[in-house]
Amino acid sequence: MLRTVSVLVDARDRAEALVRGHEERLEAVAGQSRRRPRPRVYTEEWDEPLITGMRWMSVLVRIACSDDVFPEPARQPAAKYRIVTPEAVLACRPEVILAS
Repeated sequence: MLRTVSVLVDARDRAEALVRGHEERLEAVAGQSRRRPRPRVYTEEWDEPLITGMRWMSVLVRIACSDDVFPEPARQPAAKYRIVTPEAVLACRPEVILAS
């Protein structure tokens, strides 16, 4: 997205440098994380009803070398397809809960 906008505002070089910097930092974090245990993570976008996190949250969990306990629902853009029950969350046995 940043690359697309940069073309429109004639700032392609600056945007490319920014994107490369972010990619390098993400790779550094991922590299460090690969050597650690992979905790099971539940991401919560909403609490009433319980709605699992969106795709970008699942991606961040994966970058941090953790496992999203609800990876399939995270791929759904509409929140109504990501509603879960408290019992389903408990059944997944998350070690970490991230709530927004």
